[in-house]
Amino acid sequence: MYKSCSSLIFILCGLLVTMSCTSGENHVYYSFEWQDEQEYRWAALPVMDGEATGFHKVTPVWSGIDFVNGLTADQIADNRNLLNGSGVAAGDLTGNGFPDLLFLRLNGPNVLYENKGGFRFQNVTEGSGLALHDQFSTGALLADFNGNGLLDVVITAIGSPNRLFFNQGGGVFDEVPGGLPADRTYGSMTAAAGDLTGNGALDVYITNFKERSVRDSHWDRNTMRHIVETLDDGSFRVREEFEGHYELSLRDNTLVWFEQGEPDLLYLNDGAGNFTKVPLTSGMFLDEDGNPVTEIMPDWGLDVGIQDLTGNGLPDIFVANDFESPDRIWINQGDGTFRALPALAIRKSSLSAMAVGFSDLQRNGLTDMFVVEMLSRFHEERQRQMSTLAPSQQQPGLYDDRPQFLGNTLYLNRGDNTWAEIAEYAGVRRSEWSWGTVFLDVTLDGYEDILITNGHYFDVQDTDANTAIGAMLQRRMISGERYMLEYPRLPNHNAAFRNNGDLTFTDVGEDWGFASLDISHGMALADLNQDGYTDVIINRVDEPALILKNRATQPRIAVRLRGTSPNTTAIGALIEVEGGPVPQSKYVRSGGTYLSNSEYSYTFAAGNAETLRIRVRWPDGTESVLDDARPNRIYEIDQSRVQPAAVAVSAAPEDPAPLFRDVTAALGHRHLQQRYDDFGRQPLLPYHLSQHGPLTALIENPASDQPTQLFITAAPGEPLSHYAQTRDGQWRQTSFTPDVQFDAFEKSAVTGWYDTDGRLHLLVGYSNYHSGAESAPAAVYYLSDQSGTRVQQVIEGFGATVGGLYLADYSGNGYPDLLLTGRVLPGRYPEAATSRLYRNEGGRFVPDDANNAILQNIGLVQGAVFSDLTGDGKPELLLALRWGSLRVLGFDADRRFTDITASLGIESGNGWWNGITTGDLTGNGRMDIVATNWGLNHLYASATGGEAFIFYEDFSGMGTNTVIESYRDEAGRFLPRRNFEMLSRNPPFIRNTARTFTNYAQMGLPEILGRPLETFDRAEATQFAHILFLQDEAGRFHPQALPQEAQFAPAFEPIIADFTGDGNEDVFLSQNFFAYIPETPRSDAGRGLLLHGDGSGNLIPVPGQVSGILVHGEQRGASAADLTGDGRFDLVVTQNGAATRVLHNQGANPGLRVRLTGPETNPVAIGTRLRLRYDDDSFGPVRELRATGGFGSQHGYVQILGLRPDRQPAALHLTWPDQTQTEIPIEPGQREIQIRHTP
Repeated sequence: MYKSCSSLIFILCGLLVTMSCTSGENHVYYSFEWQDEQEYRWAALPVMDGEATGFHKVTPVWSGIDFVNGLTADQIADNRNLLNGSGVAAGDLTGNGFPDLLFLRLNGPNVLYENKGGFRFQNVTEGSGLALHDQFSTGALLADFNGNGLLDVVITAIGSPNRLFFNQGGGVFDEVPGGLPADRTYGSMTAAAGDLTGNGALDVYITNFKERSVRDSHWDRNTMRHIVETLDDGSFRVREEFEGHYELSLRDNTLVWFEQGEPDLLYLNDGAGNFTKVPLTSGMFLDEDGNPVTEIMPDWGLDVGIQDLTGNGLPDIFVANDFESPDRIWINQGDGTFRALPALAIRKSSLSAMAVGFSDLQRNGLTDMFVVEMLSRFHEERQRQMSTLAPSQQQPGLYDDRPQFLGNTLYLNRGDNTWAEIAEYAGVRRSEWSWGTVFLDVTLDGYEDILITNGHYFDVQDTDANTAIGAMLQRRMISGERYMLEYPRLPNHNAAFRNNGDLTFTDVGEDWGFASLDISHGMALADLNQDGYTDVIINRVDEPALILKNRATQPRIAVRLRGTSPNTTAIGALIEVEGGPVPQSKYVRSGGTYLSNSEYSYTFAAGNAETLRIRVRWPDGTESVLDDARPNRIYEIDQSRVQPAAVAVSAAPEDPAPLFRDVTAALGHRHLQQRYDDFGRQPLLPYHLSQHGPLTALIENPASDQPTQLFITAAPGEPLSHYAQTRDGQWRQTSFTPDVQFDAFEKSAVTGWYDTDGRLHLLVGYSNYHSGAESAPAAVYYLSDQSGTRVQQVIEGFGATVGGLYLADYSGNGYPDLLLTGRVLPGRYPEAATSRLYRNEGGRFVPDDANNAILQNIGLVQGAVFSDLTGDGKPELLLALRWGSLRVLGFDADRRFTDITASLGIESGNGWWNGITTGDLTGNGRMDIVATNWGLNHLYASATGGEAFIFYEDFSGMGTNTVIESYRDEAGRFLPRRNFEMLSRNPPFIRNTARTFTNYAQMGLPEILGRPLETFDRAEATQFAHILFLQDEAGRFHPQALPQEAQFAPAFEPIIADFTGDGNEDVFLSQNFFAYIPETPRSDAGRGLLLHGDGSGNLIPVPGQVSGILVHGEQRGASAADLTGDGRFDLVVTQNGAATRVLHNQGANPGLRVRLTGPETNPVAIGTRLRLRYDDDSFGPVRELRATGGFGSQHGYVQILGLRPDRQPAALHLTWPDQTQTEIPIEPGQREIQIRHTP
């Protein structure tokens, strides 16, 4: 049982009461009274009253911890790397059963505090052997390295040897001479331990930064002239003096040089605490291809975490590196080697990674990762600061790299050893200049929250300070040796983010008492007063160390492990607790929390449970299970006292074949995206407008066995790509050579059909975006037969850049009519563009002046579809607008289009809408709507929403709009999104208005522009989610966001079809967008997403490893058709600047192939509605046959209707475009049906 200290307080009243009165503090003393059981022991924890969450600061007066870390001005001037700070370690180092605290110090001795209980500590450094007066100590690692059951210590340092100390008991430590051998000293930072070789002993990995920067050691020669040598052949190299310190790189045709850090250190343990230094080039580490790493990696290492990332029980390694150094993620191969994580497993990383933390955010048994960086939460800070590391422009088509961006990164485990980056979605991309991070369930709801330490000695990113210091250096007003001292301090509030349990977080630092304004570095966790709640310890600069008592009162259960020798701390074990609010787990990890080490005790939420189940997977793979654990207890499970059951190992079942199989090699098409300088024309665009495509068209002739034709749009100067499918399923490239060429323009869209004579009719849209020429044709109508391809009609341009071509017989004359959408006006973005309708009058497209009035300046149309939403036999026109809302145009009594959006109950809000399509997702015979947008995981929006504004004007009077991006703060002020440097270039008068970055950061947009915002044109977007609108029986639509996984990336082409063959319609989304300005992180969390429909409007995301859809680039157009004739929908998915992917459906239940032949005026029966009737007189979903829709791609005309497995299809019901109806019986086992329209 626990012991209350109330009586002890009165016995010692003379001292304690006085301190309590003066400090306002009174912390109760608890200690564990252990009860032994056969296989474990336990102790009761105090049951707390009331409700509280957060932390209470324990003052130095009460705790006795007066430790202060700091540096002198001379030390800083001599070595800026010392500013990385020091850490703290928590563990029972004195043997009294309480977690003691070891603080590392830069300027002076380290300090060991013995925990006396009740948050009282005593300085016991003298005689401990850990003081190390004459070195700059940085990090500490606590673990039993020699297997004697006592915590040993590793202390890292800058400019001194890293030291190993064996615990002699009683708080005395003996240094092992040469215990961590090295041929030199380093700038060592964080150390972590784990059994990396599988011999049961704990090995040590130490990250190295740099002992001293060249900017300090060679401050007077740190210029390009001194560093770079130009050779006779015009090439460059680093001068001999700086070899090993710098590397050269060509970035955007500019030569840049980067200072190199130092290679990390790895020590292997023989089990007795004898360590051997093993170079990372020894063959133990392999590159992505499995080849041994042969070149040293001189990185800027700050933190390392040894954690099982893949769930196979083996420890992997994650190294967080600062500056340009890429983070290194090494996956344990189980044979003593570690292989670099493939680039596509994690798509992007933090530019200056400071620390990494691990958690199971969804409580699904998978390890997620969080990396902190240096991006502020506050507008003024972000605008005042500018990173000294300039990002590169993303190369079109490049997707298998891992670019670095400012800000934190949160990696969500997909379950196939790949991770989606979702920091923006979760709301945790920004946290200030961060150093350390830990996951801790502060609220004890079962989900782990995030704690982050922040602040820096100097704000070296202060742009005004950099300008002033540069000027002083040039005038020799200050010494280049001491200029660092001129920067302002940067104390930041520490950050705490509450986990909301749905992959989102809320900033609660102030509410939890965690947001101290200081410069904090290392952070450790420990239950300091043994009340079962985890407290926080932080090592700060120039202020006393921070001790934060956890104020929680909720029921909990704590677990400690005692492993067998030599790994007595059970590093690498996994603790799982079931029965609480949610399943919970914690991996026992040593060190690796930025220069720090937490106590090996773990607290889990108990909720309202009366009993819980504890399962331990020990590092050797065996398991222990405790079925009757009680809340409000701590359990210590001793591996040596139990009979661990070996985990049952059976032959792993073979993973079922994925739904789709990638057969891209059979096509061999790659889209060529030319780099176009969009920003040369409109410098402040948020992204490239030139990387819109490509789109696709799969054109079948349902009336014959003519081969399927595949057309893919192309960039200016490139021909329209054309492939014909051969009888054996392969693809043959065919030259598209009409009698008149328009290849100088971008081919932006394509659609077509076969007539009853087998001739191919093709409409190709042409873009004037690059040229800006109004003389560019909007579209060209081609006719192709055995004699060649001829131009039938040139549809002249109308100013807008054509985005898509859409066919439907909206006029009712029997011929498919045409819509050309205007997606942008060249040079005038985001000004509204015009779209045009054309009636098909006997094979010639004539402008529909009567209906075009409503499309004049309607907006930037990105996608469209014709669909009969109301069931009256006439197609409505649905439009998806960028910087606008979804619009539905329906006919009035005079067959004129009018806006009926509101009357249908569709309230979408203004968004960055991309595509729109319809399908019957509930099986009620009515069309539902899927609209794609930008999602909720990008600069402009998170899961909690977002908004974007653009104010624009033609400042120059030359016909080109200057755009100014903006957003609103909590007070409703409009603020600039771009920084002072960028915005002051265009329009230049802004430089005279603001003058400095600091002034600019404090000004609202009206002050910066010198005019009321009402005098500018304005575009806004407040809705970024992808939306499903379900239609009820009354014809009203009800919106709901697409599933969470869909919101992680922008989506473009939505396709509704039964991809699984179960009789219910599914949804496919093409995803991703990279073509932002260089500073904006690319949106790359998508791989193409299949959403499985259950027939009642629910859409369930299908993981990529299950669907087989793994397309990693910037997907744009996509088309569905049965390419193999097996009754399954296959997919063709394009990528901007990359290979077009062909995916054969191999796992769906084969459906009914339906081949329709319409009248001569509409030979492929565009607009027909199909629906299966089953033998119990129930109906399947309605399917509309259309040419193009969504984002502008065309799907196959042969329809595949999925069959419900629990009933037999009896008949196929058809409603033809002329509203005549046909019902054709279906024979048992029939899998194809061909139907010809008869008047």
